[in-house]
Amino acid sequence: VRGLDASNGQSLWEYRPDKPVWNFMASFPRDGTVVFQDMEGKAYRLHLKTGTLIWKVGGNPGTWTDGTLSLGPDNVVYAVATRDWQGQGHKFSKGDLWAYRLSDGQLLWRNEIQRVPNVAPAIGKLYKQDKFSVVQAAGQQVLKGGDTYVYAYDAETGKLQWTFDGPLQQGDLQAGDAEGFQLRESYLGRGLCLPNPWGAPVIDAAGTVYIGNQEGPLYALRDTNGDGTVEGPDEVSRFDTYAAFAGSAGPSLAPGMVAVASCDSLFVFKEPKDRPKAEPKAEPKAQPKAEPEAVPKTLPEADLRAVPKAETKGKSKGKKTSG
Repeated sequence: VRGLDASNGQSLWEYRPDKPVWNFMASFPRDGTVVFQDMEGKAYRLHLKTGTLIWKVGGNPGTWTDGTLSLGPDNVVYAVATRDWQGQGHKFSKGDLWAYRLSDGQLLWRNEIQRVPNVAPAIGKLYKQDKFSVVQAAGQQVLKGGDTYVYAYDAETGKLQWTFDGPLQQGDLQAGDAEGFQLRESYLGRGLCLPNPWGAPVIDAAGTVYIGNQEGPLYALRDTNGDGTVEGPDEVSRFDTYAAFAGSAGPSLAPGMVAVASCDSLFVFKEPKDRPKAEPKAEPKAQPKAEPEAVPKTLPEADLRAVPKAETKGKSKGKKTSG
């Protein structure tokens, strides 16, 4: 990893991590430091001006992931890695999602994910939530019949909030890779995209998750009823692009607009300006006033002591271990 002077490109420092980096995506906390992870999932924090190591932590030795870490607005670093690798072509490999405190690298929690997390997580506030959540996509890539999932976790505790079951990989290749292969091979030198199961997720201001799948759909996801499972037309919207998505990139958001690039094309969606407005409700006719009932002079005092809230049970497809 090399730090360069942005004004002239001069090299300022070099740092060699314990393992190579892959899909390198650094995050900058705006405090004079930089954080990133290597291909085994180990997270690093360096001084931005000197490249001096502040801390490094985690990782699963001997593994490899396409995923990268993300820095949340809660000053927590979220890193990903492969765990229990079963080999290429095996759909039951698992993964890890770690949460580390930015200041000192202290482990806050770890979740074992039932499929490999090969993209960076997204951190934001989900639909009807006033606290931060972590959205992580997972699945075994380049595997016919391989299953795919999207998980949402409480950013503070790591508790699973909801799960979305994505589509299985239908063919030997992902959407769009077989179509036009020879033409791309002849003119571009690379005929296949060979993407991850998912593109990177993003969360908009309304708490909707946008994410592209290897089978071609771009999804908009919300757990509107809070039952822990995202499913049905009220919670899942999709647009088929007929091509897969690169795992190192996700949709871009602007007011009233979503833009996303698949392995094939750029798609831009705009909120319609002429969206029809709901018809005003008819005013109910005035009813004759009823005679007021006699009210007792004194009312019994209510018990205003706090009542403990009931715990809600949700589905869990991953095992969580607190750190």
